[in-house]
Amino acid sequence: MKNFEEVTLDDIELIDRYLKKANYQESNHNLINMFVWKSMFPLYKYVEKDFMLLVSRHLSQPFLFMPLCEKQHSKKAILKGKQLFDQEGLTFIMSATTNAVKEVAVSLFNDLVITKARDGYDYVYEKEKIISLSGKKLQKRRNLLNKFKRDYEDRVMLAPLHCLVDEVKAFLLTLDEDVNDEYLQHERLGIVLFLDNLELFDYQGAVLLIDREVKGFIVTSLLDETMVQINVEKADKNIAGIFQYLESEYFKMFYPDIQYINKEDDMGRENLRKAKLASKPIKMIEKYRLCQGDCDDKKGIYARQN
Repeated sequence: MKNFEEVTLDDIELIDRYLKKANYQESNHNLINMFVWKSMFPLYKYVEKDFMLLVSRHLSQPFLFMPLCEKQHSKKAILKGKQLFDQEGLTFIMSATTNAVKEVAVSLFNDLVITKARDGYDYVYEKEKIISLSGKKLQKRRNLLNKFKRDYEDRVMLAPLHCLVDEVKAFLLTLDEDVNDEYLQHERLGIVLFLDNLELFDYQGAVLLIDREVKGFIVTSLLDETMVQINVEKADKNIAGIFQYLESEYFKMFYPDIQYINKEDDMGRENLRKAKLASKPIKMIEKYRLCQGDCDDKKGIYARQN
């Protein structure tokens, strides 16, 4: 793509600056997320004073992220993205697009094919509910939390992520979830990339240990002044209640002024969807795929319509 330059670790500070201008409450437009998934969704950049454009590709299909800029520059940025795609002879596609940006694009083009990307909807929760798991609807989750406390509370501790990087990487190797899963194989590569470059990212993270052995860890970062995103969360699934305990204790320690937790999307996986819905999100952040021209719904991130 001659109009775009490949993104490297050296671009982290620059991308972060433009992301803060955009102030999106959306999980794909998050710095850690972008680099964790970079081996599967490579990143390319185009920069002007008022905006940054990021392009990736999936299944050979290039797509544009939402423009990274202040709202008043959105139209100019989207038009520039369309111009650059046209110059390269590419079908113009925007993926992981929220309703507000979708409406801006619709005001510019009258021939967009718009697809609801249900697999990409973000799940958002009240932080206090994640901590307390209070209420009848969360009784099963609360029972799991209480069971974990009964079984392990005298043997468990949380430690800073940066102190146990090698141990966390070794723990990742014990998980067999990605044996036959291309997505999770790429995610593991991205997590290791992140762990090897912690000092470059603005994050919080903790490791859960039972009897001084790593059994889980969590990585988070701010989306804006009201919402934090869980970028990575891994734990031994054979231990009942471990995820509930990890989240509850972690958010007691960090982000005292944050109201909401974004647990990202479910990627269309039924087990993830069931678990995320069972945790009773307060809202979903809807996303769309916008396409102009030869649109193949089998190509591109979040292309499937549900």
